[in-house]
Amino acid sequence: MTTFLAGPIVRRTELKRVAIWVATEQEMVLSGELFQSLVGSLQALQVTVEQRTAKMGDALFVHIIWLNWSDDIAEGEILYYDLLAQGSSFLKDNQDFCYAGESYPSFIVPGDLKNVLHGSCRKPHADAVKAEWGSRDQLATAAGLIGESITDQDKRPSTLLLTGDQIYADDVGGPMLWHLVPLAKQLTGWNEVMPRRRLPDQYISHIPNDAKPVHEVEPYRRSPEVAWNLNGTWDGFSSGTLKNHLMTFGEYAGMYVTVFGGDKGNPVFPDWAQVPRHERSSQYKERYAKELAGLKVFSKTLADVRRLLANISTYMIFDDHDVTDDWNISRDWWNRVQRSPRTRRVVSNALAAYWAFQGWGNAPDAFSDGFIDKLEEHLNAKRHDGDVAEEFDALLWSSSPGRWGYDVPTSPAVIAMDTRTCRVLKKHNSPPELMNSEALTWLALEVEKAALSNSTVCLISPTPVLGFRFAEGVQGIALSLSKLISGSLAALDYESWVAGYQALETSLSSVPELKQLVFLSGDVHYSFARTARMHGDIKVVQFTSSPLHNTNPGLEIGDQNVLVKKYHFLASQEKIGDKHVDITGMNNIALVSINRDQGGQIISCRQQLRTRLADGELQTLTYEVWISKHGLSRRLCLLSGKL
Repeated sequence: MTTFLAGPIVRRTELKRVAIWVATEQEMVLSGELFQSLVGSLQALQVTVEQRTAKMGDALFVHIIWLNWSDDIAEGEILYYDLLAQGSSFLKDNQDFCYAGESYPSFIVPGDLKNVLHGSCRKPHADAVKAEWGSRDQLATAAGLIGESITDQDKRPSTLLLTGDQIYADDVGGPMLWHLVPLAKQLTGWNEVMPRRRLPDQYISHIPNDAKPVHEVEPYRRSPEVAWNLNGTWDGFSSGTLKNHLMTFGEYAGMYVTVFGGDKGNPVFPDWAQVPRHERSSQYKERYAKELAGLKVFSKTLADVRRLLANISTYMIFDDHDVTDDWNISRDWWNRVQRSPRTRRVVSNALAAYWAFQGWGNAPDAFSDGFIDKLEEHLNAKRHDGDVAEEFDALLWSSSPGRWGYDVPTSPAVIAMDTRTCRVLKKHNSPPELMNSEALTWLALEVEKAALSNSTVCLISPTPVLGFRFAEGVQGIALSLSKLISGSLAALDYESWVAGYQALETSLSSVPELKQLVFLSGDVHYSFARTARMHGDIKVVQFTSSPLHNTNPGLEIGDQNVLVKKYHFLASQEKIGDKHVDITGMNNIALVSINRDQGGQIISCRQQLRTRLADGELQTLTYEVWISKHGLSRRLCLLSGKL
């Protein structure tokens, strides 16, 4: 039987239906089954199936399979599922997808949001934060959490929220790129030709058309293809790690297939000697070897990640690296990237792949047939220019507050905020406001709908709304200095909520029913908890978990890294008044648990950071917050670790 290219991934889960995402190399008609555990055995439910397929390449078919049931199933109950083709099961007793002792993968019917996992920032070839900790993908640690509680619906996490930088398109290891280039052709059926860097009227003198198939560009030599300075005008991307930047739709798609742990996602990366000589440059030999070692370690746990995603309702939202570093950081950045046909197409390719592998499953009904048809028309035309290609770019560069933002139907509701495509962009070195007035209006309406049934709401903001003040202060000082020396806003990565916080607070406090907010964030490569109040006496908790698999920013004071002390899991404390913000730079997956009273108000909540070191040792750090009508209190619990 044909196997799945990637998936299955449990995506949007509602009270009467679940969306299963899967990618295949061939067009397939799939059916499904659902089972309920009764008296120690599985009983089949009456199920109707709806399938929507998008052909994204010659060998890339992406499917949403809605499994609908009419039986009365309690909120919080565990259901088991199977996918079939022509009556043959894909999942039964398949240990690629089933946990030990289970016959099928499973998920939890949404209800009270008791236990939710969240994390961000997952770079395959990332160095270890500390050599003695080793390198391990903490999304695999999340897989272990599900396995520990697979049949316990009270303890088992029901939802996984991936809050940004699920891939790093601008920071790709050489061995990974060497794997992706042929995979891209296999998926799409062609070596995609990228448009020229500039239009003829943007040159002082005539320059030949430099449109080219990207596979002709050697590894570590892509920087001039996506960033350049001609005639005194800088165009292109701003990332400091452009040498292997993803460019084609097939490369972005191949990266998702790989990091999701699909059948093509357990690559055997070539050693340096296996790379054709004309593709090699001796200056990169040592770097290639280091990246190869990191990728081999990362690949060892991809099977665990695939099993995880098949057994938990998963929602995702982009941050910048899912497209490119500094995406939409300023008006100048937007102008120079948009006016180049090539970098404009790279952004379009990135968003098309994001839709197929991340965005569609969040809210399948939100995307019209017309939207999907436009993507399919361009991707299957195999042309880099013409009206269809221009319509593809125009569609994906257009902004709409409700396109990428979405809600998660739990209690309390979770609302994911698009903080990238609907910004107020400033010129020069002024930081952006992360949501414009239209986006904030959309958010207020979503919060108002959610707060009608529950005065508590959880919001996903990829970057923390309540940030770590020390780090943001350092960035602010550096920004002021950079203006004096014509420095770069992008180089400082300065795009926090500082510029737009007041507008956000005004928007949220306009909802009178809203009394409690929990922000779930990532992005910054360190983790912490904060509490605050907004206007209208809204009590606010900020939980931040980052990264899943990456290094930390390395904030140095003298020879001391603020985020990583030599022997401590607990890294640092920032004093705010008589309170402290406890932060850590350790890779982790966060388990957030919420305890509410009978009226739906949060009494307490906690974020437990779980880190499995390379040697198997598990360390946990827990932040606990109590909320009463008088205020909020917080404490840190080091349940295990080295203090």
